[in-house]
Amino acid sequence: MLFRSGFDDTDAPQATGPEVVIEVLRPEVRLVRNGRAVSPPSGHAARLLVRLVSRDGVLAADAAIDDLWPDAPPSAARNRLHQVLHRTRRALGGDADGMLTLTDGVLRLDSSRCGSDVGELKALGSLTLDDPLGRARACALLDGVTSSLCAAQFAYDEALDDDRWDLDRRVVELAVALLDAAPDDAETRRVVWGLWDRFPEQFALGEALEHSARTAGLDHEATR
Repeated sequence: MLFRSGFDDTDAPQATGPEVVIEVLRPEVRLVRNGRAVSPPSGHAARLLVRLVSRDGVLAADAAIDDLWPDAPPSAARNRLHQVLHRTRRALGGDADGMLTLTDGVLRLDSSRCGSDVGELKALGSLTLDDPLGRARACALLDGVTSSLCAAQFAYDEALDDDRWDLDRRVVELAVALLDAAPDDAETRRVVWGLWDRFPEQFALGEALEHSARTAGLDHEATR
């Protein structure tokens, strides 16, 4: 599947791919259903969705409860979790009971129906980028990465810090691998320059841009 990031409401519905795409490598959670942006969940429902996506769509219910309501009595916390699940499923839409399940104490997103930018990032990390399709997928993804994991919506949520660090690292590694595979490709360089503009603290991006320009015999600044 070619992941398309940064949908807007004028995008035509897509015939292939998952029913819902969850985007979290941006300031706030974003949902795209059948190619059109829809209202995402908020509050604890959004927080649960972010946690699920960052953990490959699988999360123990007890871990979710400890994360969301660490001081609540167990019975009250379980009731709250079911309420949050209801709100999350409603946001996902359609037959969301099957898209987000709670079975044997484990929460699961159905990966065949529910995709994410995090899932695409991890999938691309295991691919070689020698072919044009792989590079196109990588460029599409990186073009849509506009911040660390919901950095505005959950700015002070320290429980997400490890996930943020890991995903930022994966984004940088993918960008560097993309430049290594096609150092003289104008679209690749545009995408990575844009990424560095959005993540100026990631010095490895600037170093990779400069190194790849030298490798390809290009003027580094002229390729901006």
